[in-house]
Amino acid sequence: MDIHGSAVVTGASRGIGRAIAIELANRGFDTVATMRDPAAGAALESEAVGRISVRRLDVTDPSTYDLPGDLRILINNAGIDTDYLPVEHADLDDWRRLFETNVFGVVGLTSAAIPILRANRPSVVCTISSSSIIAAVPFYSAYRASKAAVSAFDDSLRVEVAPFGIRVVEILPGAGRHRHVPSQHG
Repeated sequence: MDIHGSAVVTGASRGIGRAIAIELANRGFDTVATMRDPAAGAALESEAVGRISVRRLDVTDPSTYDLPGDLRILINNAGIDTDYLPVEHADLDDWRRLFETNVFGVVGLTSAAIPILRANRPSVVCTISSSSIIAAVPFYSAYRASKAAVSAFDDSLRVEVAPFGIRVVEILPGAGRHRHVPSQHG
């Protein structure tokens, strides 16, 4: 990909999102690292060699969507998790909260970005999903269901936007992203 234009990374205050934002800036993209609380990304600008700015964006609030006109890369990384509970004990409001962020937030922001990405093609939509969708994981149904929904969304989106020069990529990080639960033996 020809390196010019902007990249937007959601959930860039820490972890994978932060690392991706720094890497894209270092590779020459004008990178917008977004997060609900920009104070959490205050040091980001000094961590990157390239151009990076920090902005507030809450994927559940379309009024915070402020996408640059030269957008070439959208990284959907923002997501939340919930307590790991058996389905019979899970709170349906937790499921709704997960889907609001992990699914509807991705759909809303991606939908808003498509016209800009199409105008700046070739371009990329990259969604950070989870390898937990590949195999059954007990007590993880709400999170897995939200990530599986995003995976299915990406599959359909990939076919819809390919003719417009927009590539759709899904990354499924492994167990390192999940909370560690110590065994009885330490």
